[in-house]
Amino acid sequence: MTAVTIRSIACAAPGFEDWQTARAVLAGETPYQPAELGKLKPAWLPANERRRLSPVMRLALHVGEQALEASDCSPDKPASVFASSSGDGDIIHGICEELDSPEPELSPTKFHNSVHNAPAGYWAIASGAHAPASAVAAYDATFAAGWIEAALLAADTGAPVLLVAYDRPYPAPLDVKRHLAAPFACALLLDADPNVAGVARIAMETNANAAATTLDDAELEALRGGNPAARALPLFRLLARKEAGAVALPWIPNSTLTLNVTI
Repeated sequence: MTAVTIRSIACAAPGFEDWQTARAVLAGETPYQPAELGKLKPAWLPANERRRLSPVMRLALHVGEQALEASDCSPDKPASVFASSSGDGDIIHGICEELDSPEPELSPTKFHNSVHNAPAGYWAIASGAHAPASAVAAYDATFAAGWIEAALLAADTGAPVLLVAYDRPYPAPLDVKRHLAAPFACALLLDADPNVAGVARIAMETNANAAATTLDDAELEALRGGNPAARALPLFRLLARKEAGAVALPWIPNSTLTLNVTI
């Protein structure tokens, strides 16, 4: 089984904009109160680039910055994997509206931002990283797909890898076809080195006919089930409580990806 160390964690969703707040909720120390997620302001990009960011890009870069700030790793060192099931719904909605207008004039910035790996590109500018970057999508199994990509890359290269998983609800009418309950993003800095300091050591394996792990709290479970990136929450609950255990993530039909956690 491929195993990696989680060196640092970041998380953002309604009710928590950082891992410290999320940790207290998931550890059962404070109740979950899903207040609206405010406008996030990632700080590493130059001002000209920052003005071009859409809300979903702000969400992704926000957690990426937090994960690196919580580690002793230079931001320009890790390779990166950006995982999103639905990409940038606001940009796609704007492009569709423009194309449906009597005299469409598509903004070059909107076109540039519409590609699935746009957040990875902005991350490279923000962090100064020259390491490989990739973007993946696998519908409701997107977090598992991102984990597999990042863990195998870390094992293959022996270098740290930043995994960023994020999704944000589409505006109407796209929301009718792909409904997401709430915005959610998380970032984990992974390292294959078993001797590096970290939060936990994770080994992965696939299992047939196993059910995905759920949460007891109804509101947190609604968040988990309502956003593919939030499928990470059962893993984060173990990490918040500093407990060993196993978490099953949705994967291909009739199969789950199991993450075995050692603290």
